[in-house]
Amino acid sequence: MAKLIVLSGCDGSGKTTAITILLIYLSKRFRVSVHWLRGSHLHVSILYRILSKFSVFKGFDNPYYRFSAPSNLRPLLALLEFTGFLPQFFSRLLKKLISDVVLCDRGVLDFLVWVMATLRYGKFLNSVLGRFLFALSLKELPIVLTASFSVLSSRADVPREFLAREYMYYSVLQKYLARLVIDSSKDSPARVVARVLKSYGIQDS
Repeated sequence: MAKLIVLSGCDGSGKTTAITILLIYLSKRFRVSVHWLRGSHLHVSILYRILSKFSVFKGFDNPYYRFSAPSNLRPLLALLEFTGFLPQFFSRLLKKLISDVVLCDRGVLDFLVWVMATLRYGKFLNSVLGRFLFALSLKELPIVLTASFSVLSSRADVPREFLAREYMYYSVLQKYLARLVIDSSKDSPARVVARVLKSYGIQDS
């Protein structure tokens, strides 16, 4: 069974940079696949693009689609997000069958934060789906990359208000769901990668 290396964290935290370095390094020794997982996949993405054309749905709660959800529709949209998440999650499991290592740029924790942040739906964590995702993330135990809010703001191409919501949710959930938290503003990318490899028991030779 392939080893799953999952990097989580806010926009601008350095996940993609670390994944790129890990891919170059590990590809010399293993069969490596890369998998991206977050939110608003497939039909959900299409739906948001359509709905965002109507004034009632216009907004920046979800800055990628310029979409804001009315409060009464948030539970339904969270369910739709979950239906879009499942095929992506299963595709990652399939990659485990053909690889020695699967590098995951975001994981279940990120999807959980995505739903709460983009829908302004903190109560999602207390729902049946939210608790299921929390339990799934406990099994995944990602490494969370972080930095100070000012550093993240300078790196991330998202509105500060959205980043602040992300940052809040990650700051709370990483206490319960992270195997390790790395401040990428204090460690160089090479040092971040070295710590990731050590955490997953892969010798950095």
